[in-house]
Amino acid sequence: MSNRIGYALAVMILLVSAGLRLWDLAQLPPGLSSAEIDEIVVAESARQGSVRIFYNFRGEGLEGFYPALLASVTTMTGGGLIGYRILSVAVGLIALALTYALGQRLFGTSAGLAAMALFGFSLFPVLLARGITRETLLPLYIAGTLLALARALPIYGVQEEKPARSTSFAALAVLLGLGFYLHPISLIFTLAVMAFIAYMLFTRQPLSRRALSNIWFAVVVMIVIATPYVIASFSTPELAAASRLLYDTDTPRQLTWAETIVRGLNGIFFVGDLTADYNLPGRPMIDVVSGLLLIVGLVTAIRYWRQPRCALLVIAALFLLPVALLARRGANFLAFSALLPVMALLFGLGATTLVRSLPNRARLVAGLLVVGVILFNMGWTTFDLSQRWGQHEQVRATYQARLGELAHHLDVTAADLPSVVCYPSLELTEGAALTDTQLMLLMMHRQSAPLRAANCGISLVLPNGGERMQIVLPEPYMLDRMNPFLREWYANGTVPLRYTAAGEQYPLPPDGVVILNLAVPLADRIGAFSTTAPVSFAPESPGGSAVTASPVRMGGNLTFLGYDSTINQAYLPGDVVPVITYWRVDGVLPPDLRLFVHLLSDPSAIAAQWDGLSVLPSQLQPRDVFIQVAFLQLPFQTLEGQYAVSVGAYTATDDNRLTIYDGAAPRGARLFLGQIEVQRLGN
Repeated sequence: MSNRIGYALAVMILLVSAGLRLWDLAQLPPGLSSAEIDEIVVAESARQGSVRIFYNFRGEGLEGFYPALLASVTTMTGGGLIGYRILSVAVGLIALALTYALGQRLFGTSAGLAAMALFGFSLFPVLLARGITRETLLPLYIAGTLLALARALPIYGVQEEKPARSTSFAALAVLLGLGFYLHPISLIFTLAVMAFIAYMLFTRQPLSRRALSNIWFAVVVMIVIATPYVIASFSTPELAAASRLLYDTDTPRQLTWAETIVRGLNGIFFVGDLTADYNLPGRPMIDVVSGLLLIVGLVTAIRYWRQPRCALLVIAALFLLPVALLARRGANFLAFSALLPVMALLFGLGATTLVRSLPNRARLVAGLLVVGVILFNMGWTTFDLSQRWGQHEQVRATYQARLGELAHHLDVTAADLPSVVCYPSLELTEGAALTDTQLMLLMMHRQSAPLRAANCGISLVLPNGGERMQIVLPEPYMLDRMNPFLREWYANGTVPLRYTAAGEQYPLPPDGVVILNLAVPLADRIGAFSTTAPVSFAPESPGGSAVTASPVRMGGNLTFLGYDSTINQAYLPGDVVPVITYWRVDGVLPPDLRLFVHLLSDPSAIAAQWDGLSVLPSQLQPRDVFIQVAFLQLPFQTLEGQYAVSVGAYTATDDNRLTIYDGAAPRGARLFLGQIEVQRLGN
């Protein structure tokens, strides 16, 4: 096969492989898995300047190269499902091209094309190139290092006319040095490279003096690059790679070593990884026919181990295969990541060996058989990827599909439809796990979308005075847990299971989105406050405690609109008094705005109080209305009598109350809403 035809076919395979890796990348996988979230958390730490050799993540060491690379790439691409995954797609395609170049150099163009096709069209490599994981770099690292090694040394067993340039050795040294910072498997592979160099020396391959000096040069450069890693390993041995060479080290071993190995081998050909992270559960890594060709390639490489190009694959497999097979839960495809280029090359070697070993008349049939196997894999992977994997129940659970679907919905609608995102709590604790709302926002591509945020259990934001809007509820069953004082507002909305926007119809999770149009009911409620909810100024204010009607303007671009009729009722000591107030935003609010509600036995004595705000003031815009429910716990020792309720606002940084105005005149810093009566049992 001529090089020109080989390159054309390689480009075709690369384009089809790119299509498989890029197709519907925004929604497949449907969200983020827990392991991917951990990678993102570490990458965001690196973005903030915390770049380390080892990260101590939940007591386990993580090498720092991948987080730094992910942080650098997403600085340019942005976040969201596409932004975080595009690095893996690019790395997967480059690894594919390097596998072809390596196969072509070792065994010819046909072997390179066959290896590239198996690598490009199998499901696991496709899913790996869609994942946010450091293992996605391993095929690139292995293929690149093997290619540098194959170009640096005489892998054909004869002295080449043009000795290898120093650049090949330099590339080899840099790759080996950086591998220390990538993954524990890189340490094993470094031993494999050293074993191959020793093989070249001890089998007296035709190495020139220049090649020998370049080998020492490469070793020195590798040591220099890896020295900080070695020092860090000695200073923090609990985080070093030696304890993490086998996967799932925190999982108790329930299988014997023999059972683990058998399950690992079985996963390649028959029953694959049972988890949904990077496989359709139970699907083998490759089909049986491809597996037979791979075995033929392995047998061929072992038979001709005296040829350096065959010995290179045998030694690589000898060092990498035990790590993959001894993963604690058996068929763990992620543990096979480093082996993908080697397996693809063995398949290419097996396919070409089979074809060339047959008589001339049978070669065409065998060649068509190989092409048929490759096309079968392409169709098999396309069907499973587009029709089965994303819809699999275990995949949807693993990748938190509910949050991914809501993130996609916000990407499509948030620019045109005012959106409020519900938080279970606005108080974030350092070191705490990310909430569902934070994860959903992490999956969004439009990071600058104009969203409002509120703790929907005790507050409600109505953008633009209640005009058409949507409430997004990341957690399931949030509607059932809504405060009864707010539930009446949600009852006016619709909860769609499908949504159409920009000509696209897509599903929504149950109780995930509530569409509301409350402009008229809100206007009616606020209009009624002028007669049903009188307020008065504070007695210490200029002009005294005159009664007025809402709305009442305050400083800080805030207006008090009124309150519901839970006040002016009787309560017992120990009861909870709900105070439901309505507020309008007239401009930019202080970012540290807080509200207060006081229960007063006299104008200066506080019997109970509530301070807080259940919306994010920095996200609110002019004409937005928000409803705040405050709960005052009455102490059990509360005396009988009448208690006044006062409200106001202040800035938390300087504890400065906002001034209340009557027209242009200041009227103190608190409003009185009415009174409650506290009674004791038996009275």
